[in-house]
Amino acid sequence: MKKILLLMMMLLTFCLSVSAEGVANSGSFVRGGPLTLEDLCIGGVYYGQPFSEVTNMYGKPVVTKEEGAPKVYFKHSFANNGTTFNVYTGGNYYTKEPGDVFSVVISGNNGLATKRGMKYGSSLAQIEEVYGVPVNISKIYGTNDSLVIYKTRVAFTANNGRTQYKNYRLLFTLDSVNKVKSIRYDMDFEDETI
Repeated sequence: MKKILLLMMMLLTFCLSVSAEGVANSGSFVRGGPLTLEDLCIGGVYYGQPFSEVTNMYGKPVVTKEEGAPKVYFKHSFANNGTTFNVYTGGNYYTKEPGDVFSVVISGNNGLATKRGMKYGSSLAQIEEVYGVPVNISKIYGTNDSLVIYKTRVAFTANNGRTQYKNYRLLFTLDSVNKVKSIRYDMDFEDETI
């Protein structure tokens, strides 16, 4: 019983020290500073941005595809010629109007970067330099690629006055020599526990 109590005290002390370093909000232990909602930005397109602002920056998408009935979302493709720049927005099922940005995916050498400067060809060492230690690095089944995941949790007050949380992710796909092939951010619907 004493060992369990000692272990719990050590764990509590560790958690408090992590909180004191400003990492508690991020869900990931990072050297470069905790991942924030503001980090969910690729090519100047940030989470929650109105789609009209995206078209002001990049023009009309090459292709827009409606997906996910009855909860509609739109996939707007801005690049071709071997690169990907897809912007995903919510949507209105009845008006078919795109809403705000909830995800961006890039791949290929299109020059787009995250808010902290990571882009196609950046190394794992460079990613860890600016984002710190990732929450997870795993091999992608059937490939030589790896998936590097950073997460953050944001608190908000719901309509009923209770504090609730939304989880977000920044993901890097790395090739066999640990260079970035693609980058994505989105809401993490799978993980409720960060």
